[in-house]
Amino acid sequence: MQSRLPIISIIDPLGKHGGHHYFVDGTARGLAAAGHEVHVYVTEFTGVTPGRPFEERVTFGSLYSSEPAAIRAVRYFVGLAKALWWARRAGTEVVCLHAFSHDLREVAAIWGARLLGMKVALTVHDIESFGSSSSGWVRDLALAGASGLIFLNHYSKETFERLSGSADRRSAIVPHGHYVDYFPHPPSRDDARSRLGLEPDECVFLFFGNPREEKGLDLLISALGPLAGRPGWRLMTAGKMKPPQEAAMRELVASVGIADRVSIHAYHVPDEETVYYYRAADLVVIPYRRIYESGVTIMAMGNARAVLVSDLPPLTEKVVPGETGFVFACGDEAALTAALSEALDQQAGLDGFGAEGRRRIMASRDWGTVGVTLSAFAVSLCR
Repeated sequence: MQSRLPIISIIDPLGKHGGHHYFVDGTARGLAAAGHEVHVYVTEFTGVTPGRPFEERVTFGSLYSSEPAAIRAVRYFVGLAKALWWARRAGTEVVCLHAFSHDLREVAAIWGARLLGMKVALTVHDIESFGSSSSGWVRDLALAGASGLIFLNHYSKETFERLSGSADRRSAIVPHGHYVDYFPHPPSRDDARSRLGLEPDECVFLFFGNPREEKGLDLLISALGPLAGRPGWRLMTAGKMKPPQEAAMRELVASVGIADRVSIHAYHVPDEETVYYYRAADLVVIPYRRIYESGVTIMAMGNARAVLVSDLPPLTEKVVPGETGFVFACGDEAALTAALSEALDQQAGLDGFGAEGRRRIMASRDWGTVGVTLSAFAVSLCR
């Protein structure tokens, strides 16, 4: 007789912040397809799939606003308490949580679940939290509470083991699924460009997302300077910037002499608009200095767009030079300029790279397969 699969709850205070709702929605659908009863506890700023095969309950309210931090902190901890209470009431055996900042919020979520008798499967997104000042003891306390750790790729797991000096933690590698299902009827390039006000014949380079230092937008802008005299290209950026960030980027664009070749869209891009940016592009550029996984790369490939990435292992495991895109030496401005120039030379073949990338990403990162892998790990935690 087949044993009952454990009930799983996903607690997600991020929602659409950083596009995390796609990841949570895909994970929940994958687990439900694997046979689990799944509950998701979220912010009011979430949701992408109608007719979900799992229960979703809003517990956190609005966490990402201009209200004072103290108010949002209280709202978070109240929402967390509600989520944990509902999860326990639903008979949850395994709670899926996500580690980004390694701070007291994550400590409370992890240990709250453990004190209520639930196992914790903790997905470690950033091995070293970028832009965070969390102290080592807080991070260690958070990690110590996890029943098992999930990594998105081998590089993340190996880096964690090297930095922590521990290779004996119960863990699994569960890849990040693709986004293809969320955009079943993508617009054509012509329609996307018409909507965004772009010329139909330009070679459009896209940088999508937050321009934090490790994302390398400044490197990309500087690398385009030597191509200022070459006609037929445009850089488009899309993603929310704080006023000082936007001012710094515009100043850099002007200083390298490409102000008339760059379109900066410095605002949060709604779900329904995201696909237009990717589909308008010829090449999506991911010039990251540090990263442990890249949803932008997966989104670009799923939208059949060629990609140009730095040679970091989480990126090169997806991108094959000459087949799905281009690779340059991380942080090397001259190498990035050369790769951009090569892409311009091969503009006619970029859609072929994109088509091959889409085929590979769909074959290797289906959410159903992700759900089976995560299911097996959740079952192992309950033994």
